[in-house]
Amino acid sequence: MTGPRRGVRGWAAALAGCLAMGACLGDDSDGRGLAAHRIPPDAVQILGRLEQVSRVTDMVPADNGEVWVLNAISPYFVVLGAGGQVVRAFGEEGGGPDEFGFPVRIVSGPRKEVWTYDVMRHSLIRVSGAERLAYPLPSATLPRPALLSFANAALQQGPPWMEVTNGDFVVARPHSLSAPSGLRGLWDAEMYRLRPGSNGDLLVGTVMPIVELLDDPAARASGATTLGPYPLWTVCPDRVIGLYDPIRNVLRLISATGQELKSFELPDERKVQLTADRLFGMAYRQIRQDVPAAQRPDSAEFRQRLDGQFRQFQEQSAGVFPEYADLRCAPDGTIWIQPFDVETGLYGRGAHWLMFDEDGTRSAVEFPTGFRALAFRSDRVWGTMQDEVGVSSVAWIGRDALR
Repeated sequence: MTGPRRGVRGWAAALAGCLAMGACLGDDSDGRGLAAHRIPPDAVQILGRLEQVSRVTDMVPADNGEVWVLNAISPYFVVLGAGGQVVRAFGEEGGGPDEFGFPVRIVSGPRKEVWTYDVMRHSLIRVSGAERLAYPLPSATLPRPALLSFANAALQQGPPWMEVTNGDFVVARPHSLSAPSGLRGLWDAEMYRLRPGSNGDLLVGTVMPIVELLDDPAARASGATTLGPYPLWTVCPDRVIGLYDPIRNVLRLISATGQELKSFELPDERKVQLTADRLFGMAYRQIRQDVPAAQRPDSAEFRQRLDGQFRQFQEQSAGVFPEYADLRCAPDGTIWIQPFDVETGLYGRGAHWLMFDEDGTRSAVEFPTGFRALAFRSDRVWGTMQDEVGVSSVAWIGRDALR
């Protein structure tokens, strides 16, 4: 994450130089005729409006009924009570002991406390409770640029992938630190667990070498360095690893000891071809989202620049967009995987998800327009709902509305 503000917050501003990514769902089916269940707008339950929030980047529903929201700018942390009222807003930008550099993730950590990863400080910081605790990540084992991310289709480093299981934080880096942290790094991934120690240090251990679970990626993305298929992983209950395997096109469940427990069949791959039109549509939509109007490049000028660089970019890609953008596991073992979407989604993340129950039953879900899913729980899907004037609210959809 060299230059974190450019790589995470200012991603779209650098987009003209590095281009973008995407894929489209194409219709309302999941690829084998399974119609997507369109969730009606009235299924969205609003908890509270976020009028003081610029842009929600992450969310944690806490066990006490509060919902923690990570804002793109300070105050970084906004906490809503169970009744929807803002009970706390804090987290100023700066270098002081009570300030933050640039927090990009929040997670529910050990003992259900809320923690953030501050990319500028390269530290895990406890933000709930009376006392703030900070644990710097070991730069020798987990240097900041090596942390892997699913954001931005691996073209630009975004907020790192991070989950919590059995009291451990889990992150990922390339098995070999000499490997790039982008597309190639995802194929070379290894998961690490971090446990806060009593002496203020993080105890680091290996969880799973993802690279050893995958066949040679040359079969799918030979020579690709910028854009193409890539694996996704998540942590389920009992330390079971959920792994999207692009080579086999299956969703695999793997025990903590590396034993394959079961696999779920995924829809036929769409293999959406990379074209300049599709690339431009997604790239400029992202720019409109992230760059103030006064600073945006003219669309015609941007398209001209993109066309001039497209051939070189195409040669460095696999020629197709990724199939999936994100993978999550709910506490009850339900697995959610998100088809990569160039037509409507930001960062390839649109309204469509596939849901797998523990027995492998697959459902295709389309969330309502304006709803962005951020946290999957056993009884609810939490996220934000944007109204017609662009103000977001914390919202949820009950699992009974998903079928």
